[in-house]
Amino acid sequence: MEKRRVTAAEYNRIKNECESAEKALRAAMEDRKNQVENESGYDEKLAQTGSFLHDIYVLEDRVNRYKDALSKIEVESAEETNSDEKANLNEVACGDVVTIKHSNGAQRTVRLVSFLIDYRSEISTGSPAGDAIIGHKVGDVCEFVTEDGQKRSVTIVSIQKASEIESERE
Repeated sequence: MEKRRVTAAEYNRIKNECESAEKALRAAMEDRKNQVENESGYDEKLAQTGSFLHDIYVLEDRVNRYKDALSKIEVESAEETNSDEKANLNEVACGDVVTIKHSNGAQRTVRLVSFLIDYRSEISTGSPAGDAIIGHKVGDVCEFVTEDGQKRSVTIVSIQKASEIESERE
């Protein structure tokens, strides 16, 4: 299995989100146990019903996707990351948050990632859209063909560099 190279910031983001999802999973399980105990005494069968199971499955799936992504990562050295960022300061790169405008006028803000974890707020560098926007600048129109063969285009509206996002968190 070939590992995907990512920046240390991207690796840390995935690792932190994995840890957060694991905490949420443990908290949801504990909350449900407490709720059931308070209602009628704890009953293992009752704890494994309805929406509780759905919530647990969703959280377990998210944790597993994060762990899978982490197992397939090779972290770039600081020198590689710094030289890449300096050379491409105004271009879309992995880890950046990008606002794109679709040809129908709809705008969407997404993070460009190596490994897709959150389908609603991320675009993978391996997807047609991700591959099309990487390396482009604000104002560029990027054309691509979707996996089902449809031609699409998006315009880069704004780019927030991954390094800026990381420094805001500190």
